[in-house]
Amino acid sequence: DLAPQRSWRHLDTLQFTTTIHASLPRSKCEACGVLTIAAPWADKHSRFTLLFECMVIEVVQACSNVSAAAALLGLNWKTVHSIMDRAVQRGLKLREFEQINHVGIDEKNFLAKDKTTFRLWSTSTTSEYWKFNLGVQGNRSIIYGKH
Repeated sequence: DLAPQRSWRHLDTLQFTTTIHASLPRSKCEACGVLTIAAPWADKHSRFTLLFECMVIEVVQACSNVSAAAALLGLNWKTVHSIMDRAVQRGLKLREFEQINHVGIDEKNFLAKDKTTFRLWSTSTTSEYWKFNLGVQGNRSIIYGKH
């Protein structure tokens, strides 16, 4: 049988919002019960396709802050942050961590927006592990995992 119909926002076509509507097939397992087959175009609990989420991350990186990116995309701040969290989790699953013997840290200050970026990396491989962006308030930080 099929699960109830779900919708996922996809990349816009020209200037029009594109939404995928689908009823995913379900399978019955005697050990697990009834399971819905995963959509190959989206994460399990996401309302957005993976391609749309990748585009959101690109827009966030190009904008000066998350609010500007959210306004440009027609999304709210909380939705953009949940997309960012899922992107970090996907990146961390793909990452292979080697033993780190020495760590480097670098600071860059963006004077126009009074924002400081810190980078953390392994000095033996120069693989960047974390980027910390600290905003004007100083009590709120956005952490991006780069892979």
